[in-house]
Amino acid sequence: LQSGGRGARVAGLFYPGPLGGGARGPPTPAPALRLAANPAVVMDTPPPMPLRWPGEAFGAAAPRDPVARGPGAGTRQICDKEAGVAGRREAELGTIVVVEDDPSISELLELYLDNEGYLVVSTSSAVAAPELVRSNSPVLVILDLMLPDGSGLRVLKDVRVFSSVPVIILTAKDADQDKILGLELGADDYMTKPFNPGELVARVRAVLRRAAPAGESGVQVLGGVEVLVDERVVKVDGVRVELTPREFDLLHYLFVNRGIALSRERLLEEVWGYSFYGDARTVDVHIRQVRKKIGRWAVVIQTVWGVGYRADATAVPAEADPPGTAEGDDED
Repeated sequence: LQSGGRGARVAGLFYPGPLGGGARGPPTPAPALRLAANPAVVMDTPPPMPLRWPGEAFGAAAPRDPVARGPGAGTRQICDKEAGVAGRREAELGTIVVVEDDPSISELLELYLDNEGYLVVSTSSAVAAPELVRSNSPVLVILDLMLPDGSGLRVLKDVRVFSSVPVIILTAKDADQDKILGLELGADDYMTKPFNPGELVARVRAVLRRAAPAGESGVQVLGGVEVLVDERVVKVDGVRVELTPREFDLLHYLFVNRGIALSRERLLEEVWGYSFYGDARTVDVHIRQVRKKIGRWAVVIQTVWGVGYRADATAVPAEADPPGTAEGDDED
């Protein structure tokens, strides 16, 4: 970051005008300036340049609406690049709820997601977050775990009571038990800080692509488990069970490739939608959750020792456990 009387340089780009804006040019992008010194962000590429900054008129230093802070507050609506297309974009790509207490990271996510065409609603409050999700019906939630008035894991549990919206956890907590717990509670992805915003956007695309209705038609059946592709519904012995979008995609992929031993790495690449460099236990956690939800038919998902998993059409349950009680065989 270099600044002076005529402008500032961030990530190799020069922004005209004195630091903080002024009569000589448009206001300096304050979020980008703050992010240059934020250790939680890896800025190896320049941030996108919006037509205007949220809360500011284009080409003029209009004051921004204040953001409420404190328990039960911290909510704000992020404007789109052009007010005339905000409604259209919301209808096309949907709303993303960001639950993050670091203002510079929240503004960075706003900048990148707005550039992708999403309407962003954000809050710093664990108390306000579940109702924000309920009232906005977002296509995805980005969730920090360490919030000033509560735990992000509690937010996730509360949201899962009424919604299966895809959730990406973005947090500085990188311990294995935190990752496992977050995934077991229903998160679709887990990303630790410091993070690359470009990678986060790629993960958002991947999660939403996998959560979108499948283009194929038909029903995949294995034993007493039915996967209704068009409706994205799973039934066990005729009874509907609730799976998260990631769990549905994992079960569907196994069923489509029944009889084939699929490695954890392949499952990560095909179901998660990107090459994953990290703990393959992510797959194990989701397999465990799927097995639990399909009950006595968990036996159709077989562990292939030293490789990964296979959907076995010949497997027959030994005992009649109801959905939600069986664990299946243990992962290696």
